[in-house]
Amino acid sequence: MLLPQPLEKYRGVGVRRQLVTAIECISADGRSLSPLIIWPASTYHSDWTTHPTPGWHFACFPNRYSNTAIVLDRYRRVLDPQTKHRANHRLRVLINDGFAPHESLQFCYENNIIICRLPSHTSHKLQPCDIGVFGPPKTAYREHVEELYRKGASKIGKQHFTLLYDQARRAALTSRIIKSGWAKAGLCSFNPNRVLQEIQKPPTQAFQSSQTVDLALADEPLRTPVASEHLVSLRKTLEQNMHALDLHSQQCFQKLANATERAISARDLLRRENFDLFNENNASSARASIKSTEVGKAESYEL
Repeated sequence: MLLPQPLEKYRGVGVRRQLVTAIECISADGRSLSPLIIWPASTYHSDWTTHPTPGWHFACFPNRYSNTAIVLDRYRRVLDPQTKHRANHRLRVLINDGFAPHESLQFCYENNIIICRLPSHTSHKLQPCDIGVFGPPKTAYREHVEELYRKGASKIGKQHFTLLYDQARRAALTSRIIKSGWAKAGLCSFNPNRVLQEIQKPPTQAFQSSQTVDLALADEPLRTPVASEHLVSLRKTLEQNMHALDLHSQQCFQKLANATERAISARDLLRRENFDLFNENNASSARASIKSTEVGKAESYEL
């Protein structure tokens, strides 16, 4: 699997930041080929690669992405020699995400390599690198950056990148993680349902239901329910067109309607209690305001 991926921003102390591209190629059996590091520069400086990284390949390109010449050179120096022996003259399949400079058709045709391009806008579901492979190395890279800062570094520059990325790659780009990425994409072993079951199906009756809307009800002005009877009336109106919704939406509507009915009922009870308390309070105040006068000294009286 071949994909250019910006790995990490240089945190630094200022506002200037740069991105380095690492192109990784992984196989379904859990192996990874030597990476290609593309510096965002026009010229190369020797102090950028003082950390020993045998087998790694480097290139410079001002906009940090790749181009046809760089990728063709990688095919010749990395992809073909590191996979030809295991293929044993059989066809090899190279899957990429459709990034145009990846392809060098003439070279691939001459060396029994079949290029398979993923459909547009599907890499978040079908690209093993995006799904599960790049995440752990990027996390490990950030951890190594933080550790370097804690040890006193004031800036992370290009001269630190190969050391930090090599440490992150060794710790996180494992055979288990690579195989897991292929499995999550449903590519190895081939299992389309692994992806399809996560895609929400569109409503199947949307068009049919639009033909059954009661126009007489649509002409009536809608009012916000302020009493239980108003809510019941509105609910009956909506339930006549419930078939336009999918099952999950219908269940959500029922839950919302039930909760609203309970809330309005509770509010009506509180209003009644407040009204009764208000009347009782007024009666008590009226009784307290009446001045008591002595009307006689009888030992007993009748009302």
